[in-house]
Amino acid sequence: MDMMISLNLQNKKALVVGGGKVACGKTKKLRAAGAEVTVISPFIVADLLSLDCEFQKRAYCDGDEDGYFIVIAATDDLELNRKLYENCDSKGILCQSVSSPSHFSVNASREKYGIGIAVTTGGRDPGFARHLAQELAESLDESVAARFEAHARLRAHLLARDIPIPQRRRLLRESLSLPPEEIDKIREEI
Repeated sequence: MDMMISLNLQNKKALVVGGGKVACGKTKKLRAAGAEVTVISPFIVADLLSLDCEFQKRAYCDGDEDGYFIVIAATDDLELNRKLYENCDSKGILCQSVSSPSHFSVNASREKYGIGIAVTTGGRDPGFARHLAQELAESLDESVAARFEAHARLRAHLLARDIPIPQRRRLLRESLSLPPEEIDKIREEI
C-alpha cells in the first residue's frame, strides 16, 4: 500500500492535460483544493470550460509541464500520458496519469464537520472506496464534531505552552474519547 498524504495545493500551479470528462473531474478536485489550474487540450468539454481555470485549446508540447507543481495526464492517448509522466518524473514534478505509472493516486474522500476522510483500495476497487468514504462521513454526528472541536482547542492550548512533548502526547491521547466538557476542563486546568 502506498503512503497516504494530504497535499496543500493552495495557490500551487497545476496542469491538466486532457479536456474530457475525466480531466473535468480531476480539475474540479484541484480547484476545490485551491490550485491554480491550466488545462491544455485541443478539445474541452463544456463542463470543464465552466470552471475557473486557464485554458489552452491546443495539443500538448514537450516542456509544457515546466513550472508546475503538479500535473495530471488525463487524455485517452496512452502513449501521450506515459510521455508526460516520464517528462515530469525526470524533472521532479508530481504527476498522476490516468493510464500509466503515477507518482500518486487521488483517494476517495469526503469531509464533514471539518474532518476529512480518505479511503483507498490501492486501485483495486475505486467505487468501493468512494462508497466507504461516504458511509464513514455519514456516520459522523454532532457529538463527534463537538469532541473534535474540543480536542483541537486542547491541542492548540498545549502547543502554545512549554509542555514537554511526552506529557503533551499523553494528555492528547488520553482525552481522545472524552466528552467535550471534560476535554475543555483539562484545557482550563493547564
